[in-house]
Amino acid sequence: MNLPPLTGQLTGSALILFYELSWDQGSNGASWTTYTVTSNSQVLVTSLTSGQQYKFRYRGQNVNGWGPYSPVLTIVAMVVPFQVPSVVTTYYQTSVKIDWTAPYTGGQGIPITSYDILIAKADGSYIRYLPNCDGNSSIVISNTYCLVAMSDITGSTFGLA
Repeated sequence: MNLPPLTGQLTGSALILFYELSWDQGSNGASWTTYTVTSNSQVLVTSLTSGQQYKFRYRGQNVNGWGPYSPVLTIVAMVVPFQVPSVVTTYYQTSVKIDWTAPYTGGQGIPITSYDILIAKADGSYIRYLPNCDGNSSIVISNTYCLVAMSDITGSTFGLA
């Protein structure tokens, strides 16, 4: 997550010397851990739990002292799903069924929100977002398969990311 630097009137018209980043370690704002860094530093917050909600806030310090905290930013930590373990294609007379097993998502019950379904063409390019095989469709996501008309994919191979 990138927090915007304080500029203009937010700085009290003086150069920011330090930033203070506070986060609640998943305590719902009951307690805060603080890091003080120079304006060009980064803070890496580790040991986050997938599915857990965390709150962050920051403020700047200049020759006039510490400014007020920013509005609280709330995030939910998530892991990137594993690769889809298998893809099976079944050929019918006029269509192909592309069927896959949903990947492991970290065991926290965080649902898949989309699939990137790529169908490779003979020339090395890819087809994406066919009418009945849109990886953003809630039906395709819950079914973990889609049907593609043969006329849409002549000369193609199949893959899923």
